[in-house]
Amino acid sequence: MAYFTSTLNLLVSAFIIVLQIITVAIIAWFFLSKNRASGRVLRSISNNAYIISFLITLSGMVLSLVYSDVIGYVPCTLCWYSRVLLYPEALLLGLALWKEDRTITDYIIALSGLGVVLSIYQKYIELGGKSVIPCAATAVSCSKVYVMEFGYITIPVMALTSFAFIFVLMLIHNYITRRNSR
Repeated sequence: MAYFTSTLNLLVSAFIIVLQIITVAIIAWFFLSKNRASGRVLRSISNNAYIISFLITLSGMVLSLVYSDVIGYVPCTLCWYSRVLLYPEALLLGLALWKEDRTITDYIIALSGLGVVLSIYQKYIELGGKSVIPCAATAVSCSKVYVMEFGYITIPVMALTSFAFIFVLMLIHNYITRRNSR
């Protein structure tokens, strides 16, 4: 089990770094490139935002369950709150894809935005910051580090990256959709 866990942590962490790079690249592309090619790239991002976001949320949901139910990492209170935000996103995005409905973007932005704030707060606590929310209600401290890869990737960083990526994709989708409806 130790080999499985360390391999999973390494693979997930490497993927998280790739997601961070892509997120920064999308943001830079949006703000720095204002030509026809950038419009095509942004439209492509917008057209695929729902499927990509669904795959990210579904992966996050499965990984959270693997970490807690297979590997045995007991989720802290803030991890449960993150799940409360993540799991409905997977359901909503899955239903939106199935029904070919692209009207829930604002809801996904809200859930992901809250997830970003929550993940930043959890990372702050993990780094030794003082908690204003009692985090040991589940007998697991929110500052407990189960995963540490590449010197900074922990479970809150994984959640932060995923929520931020989805947040950016949905903002781009909103921007393109509203620009095209004028």
